[in-house]
Amino acid sequence: YQRRVHGDRLIGLLSSKVAEKMAAKTFLNKIGINKYDTILFDCDGVLWRGNELVPGASETLQQLQKLGKRLLFVTNNSSKSREQYLQKILQLKIHVDKDSIIASAYAAATHLASLESFDKTKQKAFIIGDVGIGLEMREAGIECIESRQLLGNGHIKRDELHKLDIDPSIGAVVVGIDDELTYTKVCYATLCLASPSVLFISTNQDTTFPGPNNRNLPGGGSCVAMVATASHRTPINVGKPETFMLEQAIQRFGLDRTKTLMVGDRLDTDVLFGNRGGLDTVLVETGVHSHKDVLAETNTVIPTYILPSVVYLVNVSQ
Repeated sequence: YQRRVHGDRLIGLLSSKVAEKMAAKTFLNKIGINKYDTILFDCDGVLWRGNELVPGASETLQQLQKLGKRLLFVTNNSSKSREQYLQKILQLKIHVDKDSIIASAYAAATHLASLESFDKTKQKAFIIGDVGIGLEMREAGIECIESRQLLGNGHIKRDELHKLDIDPSIGAVVVGIDDELTYTKVCYATLCLASPSVLFISTNQDTTFPGPNNRNLPGGGSCVAMVATASHRTPINVGKPETFMLEQAIQRFGLDRTKTLMVGDRLDTDVLFGNRGGLDTVLVETGVHSHKDVLAETNTVIPTYILPSVVYLVNVSQ
């Protein structure tokens, strides 16, 4: 992988050996943006890291809207509801509404509500995660028991855990990122999942989460893995790279896959999500993965483009 700088433009080129390995995929950081009428954005690691905006992200999105592009936001982070994400995205000074946001908490709620095996008039969902999942579940008409409210952040002694009363109306366990995860919460979820009829849903399986100061922290997938290991159950994953959220976007907006671009910072979720859905994909290097990960011998997920930052969607497009 070589880099050439033309003024402030950064263009990525592959060596002939790597290009051969990548089966003629184009890695030039020069995107014909006019080819696309819709751009799907991941958020964490693309538009911001923690509460820090990626430099130039706001101006880039504003310029894309001026070019007439439809902007949609597809995030695996289940800590917030769509309404909460809307308030954060509006800080980027662009014009969007709640329908433009497809978050994994929303995907989990709508998917669970659509299942014939779950009767929301009689059954409840037990949730490990932040407030976003509960908010979306209630909006979908699903009664839920949130572990953070039922069990708090305290610990029940292990020799007392067998006395936990499990609500018999629980028909699903939904797990997302929980930065206050406890052994007690995992025990309750595991006891629920001992019944084969109780559904197991994960909002995402991201092993890490891009935080500030270029530090990656444990992600929702780390929380899911603990419950999956203890229960010997494999969850239905509604987050990327599964295409639940893409199908929701296509159904809602009538997207043309050939004119839709997916932008993300992770190969194993964002890029794979776009590739599986038949979209062109962009890997930006402001989050978890970079061109070095693309070129790793063990990697099989290849983006259409690699950019140093989301800013280059516009800066090198014309």
